[in-house]
Amino acid sequence: MFPLGNATWDARRPAAVEDPAFGGGLHVIHAPLPIQPDKVDAFIAAVKLDGLGSTHEEPGCLRFDVYQNIHKPNELYLYEVYVNKAAFEYHTRTPHIAKWRETVKDWYAGERTGGRRGRNVWPPDNWGWSSGKPER
Repeated sequence: MFPLGNATWDARRPAAVEDPAFGGGLHVIHAPLPIQPDKVDAFIAAVKLDGLGSTHEEPGCLRFDVYQNIHKPNELYLYEVYVNKAAFEYHTRTPHIAKWRETVKDWYAGERTGGRRGRNVWPPDNWGWSSGKPER
């Protein structure tokens, strides 16, 4: 499903034809999360638990970052990096994400639109990406 241990990834894989956005090894997601203003603190608490599950229980999750707009605190963003698309698909089926989705489903302010998926450009895929478990 995904490499274990000290795997090397190559961002240039011309043979990957299913989706040109994922021609590289890493699967990158950037998603805006517009949250109802009165639900921001609860949402942050819930997404932290999802992030812990992702970074500690999924060897294929390399980054799971959540950041907040300092001028509009109800705008949060996810930045996630997986070793490949299969690792991301595994992530979507985990119990912790199912719990998170159920918990926050009514807390969004309008439609979730504008998420982006793409390939890694920099740093190189084989630089030992990590989130929550830095390599030494």
